[in-house]
Amino acid sequence: MGGMRRSENLVLAGVVLAALVLRWFAFAPFDISHADEIMQYLEQGKRLAIGVGIVPWEYQFGARNSLIPQLLAGPFWLGRSLAGESLAGMLAARWTFLAAGLVALPAAWKLGALSGRGHAFMALLVASVWYECVLFSTLLLSEVLASGLIALAAALLLADRPSRAALRSAGLLLGLGVLVRLQYAPFAAVLVLARLRLDRAMWIQLILGGLAAGAIGALSDLAAGQVPFRWIWVNFAYNMSEGRAARFGESGPLQYARWLLIHLGPLAPLILAGALLGPRRYRPLVWALIANLLFHSLIAHKEYRFVWLSTWSIVVLAAIA
Repeated sequence: MGGMRRSENLVLAGVVLAALVLRWFAFAPFDISHADEIMQYLEQGKRLAIGVGIVPWEYQFGARNSLIPQLLAGPFWLGRSLAGESLAGMLAARWTFLAAGLVALPAAWKLGALSGRGHAFMALLVASVWYECVLFSTLLLSEVLASGLIALAAALLLADRPSRAALRSAGLLLGLGVLVRLQYAPFAAVLVLARLRLDRAMWIQLILGGLAAGAIGALSDLAAGQVPFRWIWVNFAYNMSEGRAARFGESGPLQYARWLLIHLGPLAPLILAGALLGPRRYRPLVWALIANLLFHSLIAHKEYRFVWLSTWSIVVLAAIA
């Protein structure tokens, strides 16, 4: 029995090592795939760290919070303090974000472990080596961090009898995930409603955790010189009322379905069937990923990264199935 457990631990260590090695080789600090990586996050982290930087309109008008820039400001300042005008600060900030995004790995493990240790290995393996999981983990995007936080919260929520501490942790993680990526609020809402339903005791514990996340968000806004949570209203006003996001291009309602079929490749039917028809305990997560896809499909401006949380959930659920 002990030998079997040692063998399993070696396999687990090998999968985690493979995940780290793949991300090490895929990580390219100067290869920016989206403008947001520089202007919305890296540049703002630098500005908070040294007081100098370009301020895009989103921050001028208060349409975003500063959680990610504040996360990056510390390592940016430290790297600059230790290595002066070199690129150490930028590299430290980018590595810090990549490390934070690794929360998706324990999230996959815990989701699989709800069905068994073998399922946990398969879920972790896919989250570690699936090509898009590797690619997205190296990008400095809010979708990456928010997906990991919300997925870990889902793993805690979907347990048969989650403890009060687990529910509070889930509330904290869900709250932080939504603060990092506001557009994932429908995913979180459907997940919670489908799982908790009318269980008052569970709701209380989850809300307590959510309040802690709200406090962190409010302190973040105050530190950035903003009225707490005003950015939510400003974001909706500019992107929904004025349609600023739509200026970057519009796509039809079926665009995400097309992208999914392309990105999942020839295995798309098998992967989708596995994700949608897997064990019943994961049904709240299935409803949440579908709701997220539908919500984003109604928005005119579409980018594949916007639904990364749904894509990640699909491949991990398929691995479990």
